[in-house]
Amino acid sequence: MFGNIWTDLASMFEVFFVGTVAGMIEDTIKFTLSTGIPVVTNTIITATDGYLPIPIVKNWVLDWETPEAA
Repeated sequence: MFGNIWTDLASMFEVFFVGTVAGMIEDTIKFTLSTGIPVVTNTIITATDGYLPIPIVKNWVLDWETPEAA
């Protein structure tokens, strides 16, 4: 695609893809990291009541509960 009409046509859309699409991707990543992941994590911790059994080792539990909540 070097030096022909398709290259010229694609270069017209380069500004759109680099600016708008990259910005949309960045906004989606920021939203997911600031909203989605904390909601899912807090829901899991709440559902397990702060304890997560470790399936590999018998009678081992990961305690997620904070000392203030105890």
